[in-house]
Amino acid sequence: AQSLLPRSAYEGVKPTISASTGGSEEDLKLARKLVRAAGSPKEKIVIAAFTGITQSMNQTLQALVEAGTKIGLNIEFKSITEADFYALYSGPDGWKQSNADAFGTQDYIPVADPFALYSRWGTVDNEENYGGFVDKTLSEQIATAGLTADTTTRDHLLSLLDAALYKKMPWIPIVNVSNVLYMQKGLTGPPASFVDLFYPWAADLGATG
Repeated sequence: AQSLLPRSAYEGVKPTISASTGGSEEDLKLARKLVRAAGSPKEKIVIAAFTGITQSMNQTLQALVEAGTKIGLNIEFKSITEADFYALYSGPDGWKQSNADAFGTQDYIPVADPFALYSRWGTVDNEENYGGFVDKTLSEQIATAGLTADTTTRDHLLSLLDAALYKKMPWIPIVNVSNVLYMQKGLTGPPASFVDLFYPWAADLGATG
């Protein structure tokens, strides 16, 4: 992932795109330099997840730990129980249960509108603002964008927000995972997207002929 959202989700909003190639020798050299500039911290960084969620998330977090180790960080992956994993979403005390510094999740925006992502960081008490990110200036900009009816003006405001949030990184996008749907020949109708979580998709199932 090279942006906060998959590029297909931005519509008229201009995304901020990372120039990183993702794991090249040049990237690793720069990352090691940044770690040294930060004083080569030795404190352990724990990334937690429940391994039963998805195999793709487990592989992604393991790769993240491997990359962190290569650049000189003391980082490890910690497998936690399903109850502890979902407790991470329930508020600040969830971190205490797992004794973790970060956790991985596979996310999606519920509607085809980039604002649905940015609005999460508009207030510290938003239930999806997992890290408790707060920035007064950005909160005001998010509120203004949400009240703007003109599409062109709104897209411009959201483009500026995307750039600002990309620098702050309230979360770190790692990889855009495909949502694959397999169907037998002759069938059609269901959507190959996360919208299947919100409506009775089976009602659209039908035959092609």
